[in-house]
Amino acid sequence: MIRWSNSNPLGLAAAARGLRFLSSSRTIKEHDVVLLRQHGSKYPRWHLSSPLRPDALVKLSYGASVPAADIIGRNALDVVLDSRGHEVVLHEPSLASYVVNQSGERSATPIYPHDANTIVSLLDLHPCRPGEDEAEHEADHGPPLEMFEAGTGMGSLTLHLARAIHAANPPVPSSLRLAFCRAAMVSDRFACDVRLSPEHQAARDTYAASRRVILHTLDNKLKHLNAAFKLVRDFRRALYLPSIDFHTGSIDGYLSERLAQSGGQPFLYRAILDLPGAHENVELVAQALHPNALLVVFQPSISQIADFEARNRQTNLLRLEKVLELPVTTITNGLHDSVGGRQWDVRMTFPRAQQEGSDKMVQVLRPKVGDRIGGGGFVAVYRRWPVGETPAASVADEGEKEVGSSEAEPTPVASVADEGEKEVGSSEAEPTPTASVADEGEKEVGSSEAEPTPAASVADEGKKEETTQCSPPAGVDGNDGAVVVDLKHLQHFSMDTRTWTATIGAGTRLGDVTRKLHEAGGRAMSYGTS
Repeated sequence: MIRWSNSNPLGLAAAARGLRFLSSSRTIKEHDVVLLRQHGSKYPRWHLSSPLRPDALVKLSYGASVPAADIIGRNALDVVLDSRGHEVVLHEPSLASYVVNQSGERSATPIYPHDANTIVSLLDLHPCRPGEDEAEHEADHGPPLEMFEAGTGMGSLTLHLARAIHAANPPVPSSLRLAFCRAAMVSDRFACDVRLSPEHQAARDTYAASRRVILHTLDNKLKHLNAAFKLVRDFRRALYLPSIDFHTGSIDGYLSERLAQSGGQPFLYRAILDLPGAHENVELVAQALHPNALLVVFQPSISQIADFEARNRQTNLLRLEKVLELPVTTITNGLHDSVGGRQWDVRMTFPRAQQEGSDKMVQVLRPKVGDRIGGGGFVAVYRRWPVGETPAASVADEGEKEVGSSEAEPTPVASVADEGEKEVGSSEAEPTPTASVADEGEKEVGSSEAEPTPAASVADEGKKEETTQCSPPAGVDGNDGAVVVDLKHLQHFSMDTRTWTATIGAGTRLGDVTRKLHEAGGRAMSYGTS
């Protein structure tokens, strides 16, 4: 125990420096994965190693290599020499750089780190450590909280999810982690695993029974599952592996079996679907979710999200909370991590065309140009509603009413500015008035179906044009055109910088049109036909 005292400031500072050193420095051990920055003659090269073993060689660029024995036992940022005399700096890889810089052939396209982090954030996970919240975790002796991921793929999202729930589980014995790293992989038709000794298998079973949060990940291809298992095992010496159960098969087969075991009771508190045809599993996944549980659906196309929502509307078990488009990120040469954002080049340099005798440096501040694009897609977030209750209107439906869809809603009366124009009638029995078009054979606004509308001459100064003033939206320039309502066409607003045009279905109430155009921010509105 360190006793702090103000009587010796120098000793206090020295102790603080020692603690910071101990907390920020980690010795590289056997089975660790390291990121190496090899200095070349022109520019550096980055390499992600395999798990280090004393008798192995780490192959680098320029035909060089470094014995793994020269790396084991050193600290991060230490410098070693490769076989050709180049300096090699040792780095501890971040989770993002570990996932993106995997060597070899990919069995599946990964969910890039910035997208995976967004998905984990949308799941709203708040695990607490064992014994930290007595009221909530009197359930420590009850069943664990279970999460389900369908579509393991490469294992990128699996690894991010495991990191998010890691704090909720008891510490993994170091001997068990070492056994995971040393054991050979074995797979059969239904699962992938490692071959452990009876002693270590017993320790694993004991630990599995003590878990408080479990991530179940499922894929129908054993090749994907094996690659994901290896990805998770090799990161930080199997730190997150014991929190995950790997399964192979179909969603229908796995969830049906689990629901049969639970007597039809829900058992999942979070679920993630990342696979084609996710809409085919809406009912079964919803049945397995606890009330108030969250479901995240990740798809590369918005039409796939629409298919899922269409099927969900038939079952009425889930409430759509939000749909997001995930941004793409550019990947530049050098170290790839795809953590999102736009990378910039910020450095000091000497100009090439520099005057003689001047050694003044200048700043370079410019965005980097990427050579690849990574990430992107669409995410929908759903919430499970209690059984027997109809879900409340989804966020997409709130405040969104179809034009002219409600007969009970009173029709607002459009006022006429600066003239003694007529009020627009709100009675359904009265036909919809139309405004004249300038410089043509314009028609007066008719008020009765039985009475024919007389034509007005061009010279007629008393043209009956119904208008209403609207405030332009903030920040919109050049909005000096009228908003024309075409009563013959249908349902959407299209806008440009000069004239805003709205097309509305025939028979629509003009009050609804007025409200919509006010929301759109038009400056002036005229009713008429085009």
